[in-house]
This record gives sequence, C-alpha cells and structure tokens, in this order.
Amino acid sequence: MKVYVLTRVVNNDFILNIGVFSTEEKARGFTEKMEAVKNPLFSVVHHITEMEVDALLKE
Repeated sequence: MKVYVLTRVVNNDFILNIGVFSTEEKARGFTEKMEAVKNPLFSVVHHITEMEVDALLKE
C-alpha cells in the first residue's frame, strides 16, 4: 500500500512524502506520525491519491 502526503515547508515549497507499506495499519501509522510533527516549518497539507500524484507529475 502506498501513502502520499503532501507537506508545506517554511518557504511555501511543497514536498511529496511517499511511504510504501505492507499493511494498511502500518500506512496509517506513517500518516499519523507525519501529522503529529509539531514543527512550525513543516505542515501536512493533504493526503493525495496515486492518480493525483500522476496528474501533478504530468504538469
């Protein structure tokens, strides 16, 4: 299972974080850890689908 998390960093750039996990439970743990980061320079913006990732890469 792939998980894509789009994050915004300090200068309003975006980073796409990708995790690949064997179970849905492990994937959920990854996204929960990402959301739990309390760093003002880093914020989770959006959980996106593989189709949305493909569309972004084509732009």
